Amino acid sequence: MKIRFIHTVLLFLLTGWITGCSTEKNTRVSRAYHNLTSHYNIYFNGKESMKAGLARVDQSVDDDYTRILPVYKESYPTSASAAKPDMENAILKGSKLIQNHSITNKPKRRRIRTRNYQEFARKEEFNNWIDDSYLLIGQAYFYQHNFMSAIENFSFVMRKFSEEETKFDAMIWLARSYGEMERFTEAFEMLQALQADPGFPKRLEKELAKVNADFYLKQNEYSDAIKLLEIALDKSRSRKEKARIHFILAQLYRETGNLSKASEAFLAVPKYNPPYKMAFNARINAAGLYTGETSAEELKKALNKM
Repeated sequence: MKIRFIHTVLLFLLTGWITGCSTEKNTRVSRAYHNLTSHYNIYFNGKESMKAGLARVDQSVDDDYTRILPVYKESYPTSASAAKPDMENAILKGSKLIQNHSITNKPKRRRIRTRNYQEFARKEEFNNWIDDSYLLIGQAYFYQHNFMSAIENFSFVMRKFSEEETKFDAMIWLARSYGEMERFTEAFEMLQALQADPGFPKRLEKELAKVNADFYLKQNEYSDAIKLLEIALDKSRSRKEKARIHFILAQLYRETGNLSKASEAFLAVPKYNPPYKMAFNARINAAGLYTGETSAEELKKALNKM
């Protein structure tokens, strides 16, 4: 009886607390509740769905090694159908978060209003994960190759959350979306705006270099693409990403007549333990570019081993 009574009291208190956490109320408690639920429940699950979709793309979409590889594997037309189910779930989670946890009502006015409070009260949204959710939805549409819907969501983030750092993420994704649609003038304007902004965050420097390289590569401007890929390679910490960038750089060096650097870049690819097909094609291409500057015996051993 005593345990049942304690459970009843706890349930009553919890129900009262959640009722006080309605999105109609903008209090410290309600903000904490909706931020916590948004982050560690809905948004987390949405991100996990997106990761699963990208893993599916990576496993089911093959690179065409007879052509210059795209910077992003998701650029292949077949990637859209591979990612679709998981991206649909990511869109659902992001939409649910916005619908159920957005807090737009202003907080209760204080008698003494500090500058920090005035800046806080001017905000249009008081849940910290709403902008991230619009970004998540936009990315999911992007991976489905529904670029117009993606652009709508990224543009909304850029417009409505201009004081938040997610603005820069949205701008990068806008540039990617315009690039995939071959709207190169708009992509260029977005990239120029990012490069000129003094507030651009360091954490996005590598991604900006990759998007810039993708922009030039799509227009067969190989020299410019090389410069940006070299920057991206320097900033990358992922072995998988480094292998892909090395392979693309090798292809571009070859296209621009720098055979020595092409051979060197191809030989660098297997060092990062990439998928077998990539490593095999890298060694075959390196053999085809043999210039005498590397050991012929080592090259023969590597090919025989494969």
